[in-house]
Amino acid sequence: ISPDHPDVVAAVERELKKLSPVEELGKRLFFDEKLSSPEGQSRAVCHAPEVGMTGPDAAAAAKVVRAADYAGLFEQVWGNGSLAPEKPADEIYVLVAKSIAAFERSAEANPFSSKFDDFWRAAKKAGKEVGLPRNPDNPFYRMGSEWNWENYAAENRGKHKVPTLRNVDLRPESGFVKAFGHNGFFKSLEDIVHFYNVRDVEPGKWPAPEVPENVNTEEMGQLGLTDEDEAAVVRFLKTLSDRLR
Repeated sequence: ISPDHPDVVAAVERELKKLSPVEELGKRLFFDEKLSSPEGQSRAVCHAPEVGMTGPDAAAAAKVVRAADYAGLFEQVWGNGSLAPEKPADEIYVLVAKSIAAFERSAEANPFSSKFDDFWRAAKKAGKEVGLPRNPDNPFYRMGSEWNWENYAAENRGKHKVPTLRNVDLRPESGFVKAFGHNGFFKSLEDIVHFYNVRDVEPGKWPAPEVPENVNTEEMGQLGLTDEDEAAVVRFLKTLSDRLR
């Protein structure tokens, strides 16, 4: 049987998506509805995996985890005594965060199965170097352990950290409406790409910025893209969504 046979590929994918103990623990924590304030919605409600992916204080989290049905798994992963009564809540909280991070890095949460990933792997296999864009002026890339936000507050007032474009168009079904922009104003990729293209050319079409300082007028707002260019950008963005199975 060929290694490329669909049954072989599917079997390999199932094996790759099996969660390690720490990833399974992170998944249980991620979907635990008691780890929220108010109680009743899991972290997955705000960071839903099906549409592409913040929590309680340390003391509250430690109390929930100690009483959870996965407490045994927690100690299996992080060692006996990791949930002991004398264990500081802040230390347990760090382990909770590490567990959730492990799940978010897992093949189940991020299978890297998009068309762009196919292209990336094919290019690497062919010996071609494919670089990733990165803004060298973004201060978040230089953020160290002693990073002081106050040094950047004035020049970044009103700005938002740009999220990844991976899974930007991922949705559980075709009719599902996604919201784009920090306040969800745009309801399609076509709308937000058009906005970034002509914001400063057709200013009357859009609501005024909530914080007028520091609006980026150098990299967006008057890009000069044609309708065909905009459509091409949207088509590319759609190649970044993982194909869920």
